[in-house]
Amino acid sequence: MNFKELFKEIESTPILDSDILKKYNIEKKHLFIPLLLLIFFLINPKYFVFAVLTIISGLFSFYHDKFNRTNIDLKLPLFLGILITWKFGLLYTLIFFILSDIIPTLLAGGHIGSVTLPFYLWFFMINSAVLLFSGQDIILLGTILVIIEFIGSTIIKSFFGIPGFVAVLSSLLSVVIRIIYFNTLGKLLVPILNLI
Repeated sequence: MNFKELFKEIESTPILDSDILKKYNIEKKHLFIPLLLLIFFLINPKYFVFAVLTIISGLFSFYHDKFNRTNIDLKLPLFLGILITWKFGLLYTLIFFILSDIIPTLLAGGHIGSVTLPFYLWFFMINSAVLLFSGQDIILLGTILVIIEFIGSTIIKSFFGIPGFVAVLSSLLSVVIRIIYFNTLGKLLVPILNLI
């Protein structure tokens, strides 16, 4: 086979075999989204990872606020916020928090009142501490900050009239979940964040 024949064979071979698309019942128009995501990733992996984390956290927050009727906070913004502050900075954390916690809470029918504002302030104080100890192991630092957040949120809950035992129990369950987040999901996400 000479060069011209090889070139004609390559030219006539489709990049994506339409039989595969038919076999799995996939329309060509549905390939646009993965292609767009791939292009977005190739152009700027940093923004891509930030967007993916924000979307996942926002969806989780929306469904958490929509269906969770307890005082236990299982949402991802504190865990991911610490990682985002560590990797991207506090401005990204502010954008992340608005898009992944405040807006989903409002869309799920929640409200932001005087009780939630001290929690938001505490959230940013905890995230600011990441910048003070930026040279430390982020998994260990995140675990310590989650424990400090537990102490502060328990005090805030008690101050706003949530009975002491309920405040401690709900905050304790939240801190255990967040420690699990750091020691499982965190160990998966930190190497990915180190690549970008």
